[in-house]
Amino acid sequence: MPSSTMPEYESDKPFTVVVFGVGSEGEIEDISEVTKAVSEALGDLRVVVLGRGASEAAPQLIEMTKGSRGSVVVKGIAAADSVSLSLKKADAFLFVRGGISCRRSTAIAALAHGLPVVGYQGEETSWPITEAGVLLSTLGDNTFISRALIRLAGDLPFRRSLQTLSSQAYERYFSWVRIAESIEENLCRR
Repeated sequence: MPSSTMPEYESDKPFTVVVFGVGSEGEIEDISEVTKAVSEALGDLRVVVLGRGASEAAPQLIEMTKGSRGSVVVKGIAAADSVSLSLKKADAFLFVRGGISCRRSTAIAALAHGLPVVGYQGEETSWPITEAGVLLSTLGDNTFISRALIRLAGDLPFRRSLQTLSSQAYERYFSWVRIAESIEENLCRR
């Protein structure tokens, strides 16, 4: 995983959201509903879907988002450098695989790339993930999710502030350097 970097803003590209993995019918419906609502408000939206289940969900995702102004790009399982490039080019990360937590490596990857995370909170949602640039709703509140993404698209200073929080949280709590320091600290206490 690369060291934390801030995504670059490009005014000539559509607002881009990355989603990692699709595991259920409900997730496909959530992604489709959010894609329709956000693209209707923005006029242009790009949703990049990576990881397990993405290729299998592609036909349904594409069918369910027909008629919207958003485009869905399904990359499926990809090499690490391709995943990293997709994250670098994104403006936000959408997490609809249940409640976000520190055990969700895809969320940590988003933080490593300085992305704001929009998603659901759950029983395991707690510090330090809540120190990052996260906008969280109750499970299934796609109206909140859509509004959060629309705000991120239209309010660059707000997006930048969340990017900074994500980068800082990654460096403080989740980077390999910090993990190694934590292990060393714990070993030296014994």
